[in-house]
Amino acid sequence: MYDHSARASADGLKAYVSYWDLGVLTLDISDVTNPTLISRTMFPADADGEAHSVSEYQGTSRHFLLQNDEDFDPRSPAHILYGAGQLGIASESPGATPLWFAPGHSLTAGVVQAANQGCGISDYPPGTADKIAVVRTVFSFFDPAPSEFPQCLQQEQEAMAEAAGAVAVVHDFISTASSPQFWDFGEIGIPALFTDHVTAQGIVAAGSATLEAQPPTWGYMRIFDPATGVQVASFDDLPGVHDLPAPPGFWSIHNNEVVGDRAYASWYSNGVVALDLTPLNQNPPADPVNVGQFLPAGFPDVWGVAIRFDHVIFVSDSGSGLWIIRPTGPAAP
Repeated sequence: MYDHSARASADGLKAYVSYWDLGVLTLDISDVTNPTLISRTMFPADADGEAHSVSEYQGTSRHFLLQNDEDFDPRSPAHILYGAGQLGIASESPGATPLWFAPGHSLTAGVVQAANQGCGISDYPPGTADKIAVVRTVFSFFDPAPSEFPQCLQQEQEAMAEAAGAVAVVHDFISTASSPQFWDFGEIGIPALFTDHVTAQGIVAAGSATLEAQPPTWGYMRIFDPATGVQVASFDDLPGVHDLPAPPGFWSIHNNEVVGDRAYASWYSNGVVALDLTPLNQNPPADPVNVGQFLPAGFPDVWGVAIRFDHVIFVSDSGSGLWIIRPTGPAAP
């Protein structure tokens, strides 16, 4: 949860601060010496998060925030089911086999706890084969006064669990200053998940668990009511956005700018996408519609868009440089 970027509202009285997994914070800056929090956009508990930037759209009767969630890992947070209907949330290691590839996108097995921090093969009980191995993973890097330190790398824990025959490894993530997530990784042939201490010890006590993958997604646009922070619509209907494995490229949104009833979003390998925002004026709001797309030549890697007063768009492509384009037809404002 950190401040990635900020922009002022059109009337200059509010600031929209993109705070990554915390969402976009709307601040009253009418008194710039004393900003006050009005609201923030809300993610579901099992969402990827990553609020990177935002723009605003004034509809016919409502105001909207168009939030760009920049996410380069198509794996979505997994569910951990155990006990009497208990549910935990976990993130995955990017070097491990995706849980999405498991039959039915889920894995059910018994659970064993590794001794110590699971850094050596002798830490795993004889019955580890075909079980989910839970390892104590201490992450003290950001802790102001750590009382315990990691004894090995996370990738070494995962390699030992795989060598012991585990079908998956779950990191019991111990930290006072970070959410459960990878810090280092190596290639392994089983899923590797990071979860909180309560969930990890809950599956140990239950003796079995189901690890359930959620549909994959790269970053896309979410549309919010800024007054309440509630999501009212989204746009993610583009090639690659929900692919795992994905074609070569980067399929996340980066930023967008609004002119009239059109939004122009930079979308890395999808280039620049023009969206018709008028469906947001329906009751209830409907999702924006793709009305045009610009793909630079070669291997598109569009990072940003900026729009001049005459609606000319300046497009920065990491591979091929600057493109200057004018939207026409349905894509025009």
